[in-house]
Amino acid sequence: MRPISTTFLAGWFLTFANAAIAANSMECEGFLADLNNPKRVDIYKIHSIDIIVECSLLEISNFSQTYPGPIYGGKGDSRFSERNLIDLTGMLRQAISDDDTYAIKMIRDSFDEKTVNVLTLAAMSDSKILRVNSTIILANTIDNDSICVILKHLNESLSQLSTEESIGSTARTNGIGNLLGVTAVIAPWAYKENYDQISDIYGRYSDIFSNGGPAPDIIQKNLGVLGERLESPLSYNSSGRHYEFREKNIPNKIDFCDN
Repeated sequence: MRPISTTFLAGWFLTFANAAIAANSMECEGFLADLNNPKRVDIYKIHSIDIIVECSLLEISNFSQTYPGPIYGGKGDSRFSERNLIDLTGMLRQAISDDDTYAIKMIRDSFDEKTVNVLTLAAMSDSKILRVNSTIILANTIDNDSICVILKHLNESLSQLSTEESIGSTARTNGIGNLLGVTAVIAPWAYKENYDQISDIYGRYSDIFSNGGPAPDIIQKNLGVLGERLESPLSYNSSGRHYEFREKNIPNKIDFCDN
């Protein structure tokens, strides 16, 4: 499977069984030290993909969980700087590009709500490269369990919009567009609970922009893709049997989001 890029956020994705991955603290400290080495050593020549992926995710989960406002540490806290988050997401993006099937499996198996939340916030940040990195990671790894985090943020953004108000900054516009694009990835395979929520979000965003004037390009484009994929034909598995995901409950659901 080819990894999903920013030019094809509406591609297919894989589902994998859980795998046990356990990097120890010394391995992660060594990885982070090399990542912050001003000589910019080739991380992939020093550390295994297992260490790179798990330690990157563990460190990402330690970033702040709030937005709007900075998603980084306090002043002088270089560990949780924008630069470090760009580097960490860059490591995951490269892992997906270099070894997509294995890396996607590892990332998805290691996901928790905190990590997905930081990546979702990063996909809406002021930094273009951070938005791109995070959007590519999410588009390749999101599933029926973790999509609830993105849907929460799309709902929160909806509550901040009205037909009389501007959508806000270009970064905010791009961020909402990114999350709609990631949501479009899962739309054809969404189980009933997610399908209903995605359909509701699609309808409400469409209503806002149809009543309040044209949507920004990235939102208009990804709303169109999302609408098409919500109406996509019924899906078939490898044996040719018919599956209608949107009429079924999520099997073995993991409680990613607090309800």
